[in-house]
Amino acid sequence: MTLPKLSLLVLLLASACAPGSVPLRPLVSCPSPADTSVQAADSGVYDARVDSLRITRVPQLSQVPELRYPVQLYQAGIDGRVLVQVIISARGRAEPSSIRILMSTNALFEPDAIAWVRDAVFCPGVVGDRPVRVRIGIPVVFDSHAPLRT
Repeated sequence: MTLPKLSLLVLLLASACAPGSVPLRPLVSCPSPADTSVQAADSGVYDARVDSLRITRVPQLSQVPELRYPVQLYQAGIDGRVLVQVIISARGRAEPSSIRILMSTNALFEPDAIAWVRDAVFCPGVVGDRPVRVRIGIPVVFDSHAPLRT
């Protein structure tokens, strides 16, 4: 069954497939950090909502993995949204232990939203010219009415 291309809205101000089985789609190219060692500026975590004036660049999606739609919800025409809070590391990946569901319209969407966030690649947040860990919120939207993929 061909599932619809899913709507995905990423608000990085957090007000804002099975792992490895689907190739990532490039979205944006990350600028190279001035410090090629990619060491975090400090061991702390910046919060995109609270530290917006200190953060030079918030994390941005760089490569987007396929988002799976729970088959039973798709067949029933049920749309949904999951708000996921996560810390994006200085290397641009979600820190798995930091992933939290803040809100969900249906618990059956949650595992697929978590897998999507875990597999996504981001341009890391930057303070000055150094990559840093940043806590962001990502709304993952499931739309059963989106056009079908070919």
